[in-house]
Amino acid sequence: MTAMIAAWASRSLLPIIADLPQVEAAKGVSDVETRKGLLQLEIPSGDHRMIADEPISVGGLDSRRSPYEFVSAGLAACTAMPARQGTRVRA
Repeated sequence: MTAMIAAWASRSLLPIIADLPQVEAAKGVSDVETRKGLLQLEIPSGDHRMIADEPISVGGLDSRRSPYEFVSAGLAACTAMPARQGTRVRA
């Protein structure tokens, strides 16, 4: 399945992404303990703040999104946003 998605992306998305302007990576991204649980972290990034936590089954409070959910959301956004921007530019 992964190979199929990669093949589709290389044909469909890479030409679109190559035409987009390059943006600078986020600066100053770090993590800070919230002291509200063993694994809960506050993640400041620019003007935004996120809180990550792990499920109870691995020692967290299950109070916020897990780091894996943040990674999944980031990958989804990094796939969808350039594709949408590319279709808007080509229209």
